[in-house]
Order: sequence, then structure tokens, then C-alpha cells
Amino acid sequence: MFSIKNLLKLNPIRSTIIITSCLISSLLTVFVRYNLTWQADLLKENNIQGFLYLSLISLIAYILSSILSNFGNYFLLTKSVQEYLHSIRGAMLKRYSNNIDSSKVQNDLINNLETAGNQYLFLVAALLEYIFLFIFSVVAILSLNWIIVLSTLILALILLKLPDMFKNVVGKTSIANSEQTQKFLADISNWTRGLDVLHRFNLRDVYLSKLNSAGTSYTKVYLKNVKINKNVSLIVVLSNVIAQLLISALTGMLILHNKLSIGAFFSIGGLIGYTFSYVVIISNGLVQMKNGKAIVDQINSQLEEPLFHEKAEKNYKDVKYLISNLSKNFSSMTKIIYPDIEINQGDKILLTGPSGIGKSTLFKLILGELTPTSGSIVAVDKDGQKHKIIRNQIGYISQEPVLMPASIIDNITMFNPNMKKKALNIIDKVKLKKDILNFKDGINTIVTTDKSNISGGQKQKIVLARTLLYNKPLILVDEATSAIDARNAKEILRTVTKVDATVIVIAHNLTNDTRRLFDKEIKLSDQNV
Repeated sequence: MFSIKNLLKLNPIRSTIIITSCLISSLLTVFVRYNLTWQADLLKENNIQGFLYLSLISLIAYILSSILSNFGNYFLLTKSVQEYLHSIRGAMLKRYSNNIDSSKVQNDLINNLETAGNQYLFLVAALLEYIFLFIFSVVAILSLNWIIVLSTLILALILLKLPDMFKNVVGKTSIANSEQTQKFLADISNWTRGLDVLHRFNLRDVYLSKLNSAGTSYTKVYLKNVKINKNVSLIVVLSNVIAQLLISALTGMLILHNKLSIGAFFSIGGLIGYTFSYVVIISNGLVQMKNGKAIVDQINSQLEEPLFHEKAEKNYKDVKYLISNLSKNFSSMTKIIYPDIEINQGDKILLTGPSGIGKSTLFKLILGELTPTSGSIVAVDKDGQKHKIIRNQIGYISQEPVLMPASIIDNITMFNPNMKKKALNIIDKVKLKKDILNFKDGINTIVTTDKSNISGGQKQKIVLARTLLYNKPLILVDEATSAIDARNAKEILRTVTKVDATVIVIAHNLTNDTRRLFDKEIKLSDQNV
């Protein structure tokens, strides 16, 4: 769960140092103000030496207070919060399913966690320091005059209750802002994905118009959230000014009636200014915490969800794959009917047919990404038992290979350093070695997914190397050599068809020599649609 308690438990020793630093720093800050009483009284008595001595003590106390505050509440606290947010981020990632919307992930892991950190964790730590300052200031004033303390506490209580008047509206605008941020990110992602299509139809203006509209909606909600928080803060600040004026007037009356020394006036003036400033900061902090708490509640609701686990899958020793009475409906007008197909373990199959005939759809049905309208796709093990094809037993090379923003070697080994030596041998087999030599950092070159530094053909070779490295018993290749020159494509297909696995390849315009690499060819025709 996302909580202050769990933040403190993350590193108890560091947390103790942070709290202790905060406590001592606050005590020293109040001492500097309280010391003004003694300094003023010494000046009144013309004791310059004593005044300078106390001034030096105040200077040392002030410097030490600043050091402790920065070390504890900023350096150590920032380190703890970042470590804690990283652990929460990891916990949230474990609860995402395969079909999660990318814009939601971005909003959760970036926007929401940043808000929770700034408007909850850091804020609570800051409030703790101000609460210490408030308590020490009240104790210091009490030692001077109880009437001022009583008046201060009454006014402070009023200031502290002010945020509750705006609790609901602040919480609602915070949630609305988070939801609108997620929607804006989704709009950017969705429209950018289709930008190339819009360009081909000279409709770039549509893209700009839609994103401008989405941006306007986001800005309105964001500004409304800011406006409400600023207005609430302004009300609290004005209330603080009025409270200080009232206490100053009371202090003056007590001095006139000889209830306080003139020296105490300087300390009380400073301490009251501090006290009500702390109350304002605490009040504002509580308002912002309502904002942050709404986001924290969202995060905790996600953390309460069960961990996402891939279903445990048994490994079978399959001897054949059967496709029977298989069909897939996409609309009342489009239906793909597949012929019955039997594929033996180790077969090298070439799957051909016109574009749009359902070749890639067949792969998605095998992978379980699509659900068939009728029929079945099963594997048969050595005991003759039928079962679903196990997804993690399939190596899939798509037309648009997916790479991670990591090094080339990590994309091939999938972050398993023990596979590196074997991967280096496979790199040569898939004709990737020459490409890698052109990169300054070789296999350690980081793939940039936004502006890719890897060509389409290089991507296909990387994913092909990844697939061959893990020895999947069933390999599906969907035009994975389309971006590779004919000579290298043939050599790569020769490598693929030599592996000890069942291989199904979708390809077009192969030469007769290349076709002979396959055991058989399955042709899908217009009769299937």
C-alpha cells in the first residue's frame, strides 16, 4: 500500500535521521527568534558584549538549523521518496495485464506517481517540520504570556479548519485533472498512430485540429484545478494576515499594561509571524494533500488488485498440429474459412495466398490473439492427447517487429546474460553481424524506439535472432524478410528452415529455388473468404 508508514519502513535508519534532523532544526529555528528577547533586553541595558555574544550564538544556531533541514528534509528525504516511488512503480507494473492501454500506463507511472510524491509524500514531510515549528513556537510564547498563546491557538484552530470547507471541490478537480490527462495522452497516442495515413490523404490539418481540441479540453480542466487551489490558498493567506494583526494589537496592549517587557515584543512578533505562517503553510498543505490523497487512493486501489500472472502452462512434446473447421468472422460481410490442415513436428511450411486472404489472421488465431468463430487449433502430443497450443512455445516474427528501448544484445537475449555467447553465433547466421559492425557501440547500441536508429530489415534480423536463440518448437514467420535484400533473405530463410522446429513462413514472390527450402506449401485462395 502507498503510505507514509511504508515509506518510513523502507529504510528505518534513514527515516530516523530525517525525523531527528527535522526536530533539531525546528528547535534551533525557534530558539533564534526567542533569543531576540534577551538580545533586546541586553541592548536596553547597554550590554553590547552580551548582545554580540548572543548574536553569535543565534548565527551558529541558524546555520546549523539550515544544514540539518537541507540534509534531512531535502537530500535524505528525496532519496527515500524516489526509492519508494520506484518500488511502487514496480508493484504497479506487476498488476498490468498484456492488454493494458499504454496511455493509462504513462499516466499511472509518471503523472499520478509524480503527483502523489509532490502533493503527498514530500508534503507530509514538510508539514511535519512545520508542525514541530508550530509546537515549539507556541511553547516559547507560553513562557512569555499565556493570554497570547490562548489567542494564538484559537485563531490557529480557525485557520486549520478552513481547508475542510473546500475538501470536496479540491478532490473532485484533482480526479478530473488526472482523468483528463489520461484522455489527452490517449488522444495523442491514437492520432499520432494514424498520422502517416492522414499525410497520404493530405489531412494533416485534421491531426492538428483533433489534438488542438484535445489540448484545449485538457488545459481547461488543468487551469480549473490550479484556479481552485490558488483561490483556496489566497483565502487562507488573507486569514493569516488578519490573525497576525490581531495578535500584534494584543501584544501592544499587554506591553502598555506592563504585562510584557519591550524585549519580549521582538520575540513575540517573530514567533507569531512564524506561528501563523506555519498555520497557513499547514492549511495550504492540507488542501494540497486532499488533492494528493485522491491520487493516492487511486494508486492504492490498483495495488489492491491481484498480481497479473500468465497462466501456468505445461510443456508438452508435440508431434503434430491440427487445424479443423476453422473460421473467423469480422463482420456480416467478411468471413474467413480455413481448410483443414495437419502439420507434423519439424515440417517447414510455406503459407501463400493473395493479400487480405487471412494468412496473418491465421497466425493471430494460433497465437491466441484472436478467438475463432468456429473450429479449433490444437496440438497433439506423443501420447496422442490433444491440447491447446502453448503460447510460450511459439516463436513469432511479425511484419512489424517489436523492440525494447535497450541494447541490441539485450533485445536478442531478452536480458539473459547467460545467453550472450550463443546469441553471438546466431547473429552471424541471420546476417546481422555486418549491420552491427556499422554501429559505434556494436551489440551494445541502444535501440531508440521513438526515432528508431534501427532499420526495418535490422529489426527483423534482431527478432529473428531472438526467436532462434530460444529454440521454440513452433516458429511463425510473417513476411519477416520483407525489408531485407533478396540475397540475404534467401540465406536467412535457409537458416530458419534448418532449425529443429516446426516452421510456418508467410512470404510472397519467392523464387523456385527458395521455395524448395520448404517441405510443402499451403495456398489460401479467394474461396476461403
